[in-house]
Amino acid sequence: MRITPGAAVNGLPFSVAHEAILLSIGDPDEVRLTESGEVEYVYSINERHAVIYRCHEQRLVECTFPDHGPIVMDGLPIVSAKPWIAAQSGALHVARFWISPDHCIAYDDRDSANGSFTVYRHGHWDQLINQARRL
Repeated sequence: MRITPGAAVNGLPFSVAHEAILLSIGDPDEVRLTESGEVEYVYSINERHAVIYRCHEQRLVECTFPDHGPIVMDGLPIVSAKPWIAAQSGALHVARFWISPDHCIAYDDRDSANGSFTVYRHGHWDQLINQARRL
């Protein structure tokens, strides 16, 4: 995955219309509606893993993908991303995620053998982050 923190994932800018995702990647294997009203476009990798693009008000706000190796952040490869996120200044561990607010990336560490990343547009996770900082 190529990530521009808070701005884009794999060349798709956050806030792009959902049609751009479909044109760029194709039809998803599944479309779901979350409790919070986000629409998820699910692209299966295999029966246990998928890449999920989430849209709010028909605009891309975040993307979740499995931890299958290095990610590329601002053009730099990061091999061990979970420890890298945890080591960032201002990193938080809350609600099962290691979050780097400065890089708009979170790592879900519920299952150490099947971790996943979520990258999000600036501001999209602010409520959770601000709540955690008050604790």
